[in-house]
Amino acid sequence: MKTIKLKFNILITLASILFVSFNSQAQEKKDSFEKTYNLASTGEFTFSCYDTDLKVNTWNKNEVKIYGEIIIKGGDADDQQKLIEVFKNPEVNQSSNILEIKTNIAKSTVMIGPFSKTTLVDGKTITVDKFEIKYTLWIPESIAFNLKSKYNDIETALLKGKLKFDLYDADITMASFGSDAHFTMKYSNASIGTGGDAVMDIYDSDIEALEMNNVEITSKYSGITIESISTLDLNSYDDNIQIGKINSLKSEAKYSEYKIRSAVANCILNIYDSDVEALDFGKLVYSAKYSDIKAGNINQFFVTSIYDSEVKLGEVGEFSCDESKYDNFVFTGIKTSVKMTNTYDSDFSAGKVSESFKFFEGNFKYCSITMPLDPALNFSLEFETTYGEVKFPRDRFSKNITSIKENSKHQFKGSTSENAACKILFTAYDSQFSF
Repeated sequence: MKTIKLKFNILITLASILFVSFNSQAQEKKDSFEKTYNLASTGEFTFSCYDTDLKVNTWNKNEVKIYGEIIIKGGDADDQQKLIEVFKNPEVNQSSNILEIKTNIAKSTVMIGPFSKTTLVDGKTITVDKFEIKYTLWIPESIAFNLKSKYNDIETALLKGKLKFDLYDADITMASFGSDAHFTMKYSNASIGTGGDAVMDIYDSDIEALEMNNVEITSKYSGITIESISTLDLNSYDDNIQIGKINSLKSEAKYSEYKIRSAVANCILNIYDSDVEALDFGKLVYSAKYSDIKAGNINQFFVTSIYDSEVKLGEVGEFSCDESKYDNFVFTGIKTSVKMTNTYDSDFSAGKVSESFKFFEGNFKYCSITMPLDPALNFSLEFETTYGEVKFPRDRFSKNITSIKENSKHQFKGSTSENAACKILFTAYDSQFSF
């Protein structure tokens, strides 16, 4: 008898839970509010939001207006009203020319089976199934705007003032921003129309922009796509970077990939285990380790240090390399000069040497150098080698030649004409040369 009674009580309890749950799910309440605050366009506005949708409009009034909407699903009327009271009364701090609005609703939420208990910012507790909030702002377009966002979808109009955005797991779409913006992003996505000058600190985020001006980015595990940008200073780690048009690039990178679809006037790259593809460069200052670069023509190519890397380029004007080890350089052509100060176990080849070529200079060990000189180019040649071989058009050197061979050493000095404009001078150990 006790067992039957116990089973009956359990069934009654379960039925009550299901009834309460059904009633909770069946109830839905909507509400909204609107508030306006005086704030000049020269002022500063800070807005904080959590797990909401946000739209930011601009206008020519010296006011900030906020409009909020809430939809509550589940919960009894008392709990719903507690939530609405907190929603309609965000924390506001205002002084002469500064306004701050915090819209945080809850301190914490605890899940107990299928149910949740939420502690609101005023300390009261409620039980509702879920709630959704949307905010719309109207702000002066030139105002200094600080945004603190977490778990939000955000849309902004044209913003001309100073910006400081702190985004966490947020998606933001921006029409445009002005000349002073700072973004901190984590697990977020940004879609930007026209941007001015900015500083960005991003982690595991994606940025897409149509046009930007002068930008500084520190990035990790992210994707960066910019169609057009004036200057970019990028500190990158394990990123994917795609750029359409750019004038100047300065970057340090590790485990990253670059694809640049235009000519770059000025570029400084210091990369590790990274790949670079570009159309052309005006001037490139380069250091690399375990990396590949592939590009078209370069006017000036200066390598400070390179190790175990691949370089494949089109026609290069002026080329210098302070230090190279275990590298492979392949140029379709060289126009003006080559200087390779300290080269170890590396290969260098140029498909064509221009008539305007001025000098070749270097120190080589265990290297292979291939530079087929133009038959019309007059040049002087001076080298000291140990082991190895130097191939050159010997028949063009008719007189005033110094050639000393002793054991494995070879010294040579000569010229194809008295006033040769091109000079070739090098020392080498166990290396192969073909001119």
